[in-house]
Formats: sequence, structure tokens, C-alpha cells
Amino acid sequence: MEVQKLDIDYVVSIMRKICETPSPSGFTQDAMKIVKDELELFGIDVSFTTKGSLSALIPGKNPTPTKALAAHIDTLGAMVKKIKENGRISFTPIGGYTMSSIECENCFIHTANNTIYTGTVYSIKPSVHIHDDCKTMERNLENMEIVIDERVSSADDVLNLGIEVGDFITFDPRFQYTKSGFIKSRHLDDKACVAILLGLCKHVIENKV
Repeated sequence: MEVQKLDIDYVVSIMRKICETPSPSGFTQDAMKIVKDELELFGIDVSFTTKGSLSALIPGKNPTPTKALAAHIDTLGAMVKKIKENGRISFTPIGGYTMSSIECENCFIHTANNTIYTGTVYSIKPSVHIHDDCKTMERNLENMEIVIDERVSSADDVLNLGIEVGDFITFDPRFQYTKSGFIKSRHLDDKACVAILLGLCKHVIENKV
């Protein structure tokens, strides 16, 4: 019997869509809706647990569930901790990562009124031409900040934009699918698995497995 392969074009396409949809822990509603809509498009029954996890059931010959596959869609991110007097933002991490891994990374600030502002993560001494200790300064939370892409020079300027303490911050995933077939992106843990599971669901339904 010929073994049918997963629809790789679909898997890569939905992986890109999921990776490019912000979903740090506590801010996953948009990404979860994508997964829900895809499963329902396949005709699969879905439900949510009391804690917000999504459950999808594909009935088999045996009415008793015997196989369970799981993946998580929440990612690393950050949250506005303080708005500095100079108009820059101090942040606190969501999840565990090194500050060096996000230095010079483009980011997005999501406000309570659904406005999204762009910015960049920098150290407080980002220039080797100006700061003698630029290279040696420890990359820790106290030495990192976000510069937003707006003409602001004070805390009031930032507050007037609607940015407040507690707003979610997400990082640009920089998704790439190379000609040689490799995928590079932030948040592949565990969004790659989510995409593969969706591809598997599509395969099972379309091939009547």
C-alpha cells in the first residue's frame, strides 16, 4: 500500500501564519483562534478546557480514546515593567531567555486599546564609538531597554500613546523558508509541532485514515 505523505506546503504555510501571530504566554487568543478555525475547517470537533487549552477529537474504530498528541502554542515574550523618564521602556521577560538573544531585536508593544507600536531592544549603552564598556557591560534586565519607533522624549509622551505598564511585548519571528528546505524562525518551539499536528489532522481527514 502506498504511504501518503503530509501536505508539506500546507504545513509550512500554516507554520508561517502561526509563527507570525504573536502568542506569548497569557496572550495566545489570536493564535488559538487560527488553530480552532483550521480544525473546524477540516470538520473536526473542538472544545476548550476550563484553563483555555484546545482539545480536538477525531473518532476512530475504537470509541475509547487511546492516542493523544499535544503541543503548546505559547511562546517567549515580555511585558512593559516601567516607562522611563526619557521615554524608553523597561521590561520583564515572559519565559526564560538570555538578554543577548534579544539584543537589537525588533519588537511590538500591544496596548490595551489594541494598538500595536514597533520598537527595538537595545542595551542602555549600545554604541562602541560612544561607550567604552559597550562590549563588556553585562547584558541583564537592568541594562536593557526598548526604544519605540515614535517621537517621544518623556514618560508622559509614551503614556499619551496609550502604552502602559502590563502591556504585552512580542518579538519579530523573522520567519524564513529557504530554497534548500530549511525553516528559520523564532518560536518554532513549539509552533512547528502545532503546524505538524494540523498537517496530520488534515491528512487523516482527507485520506479517511
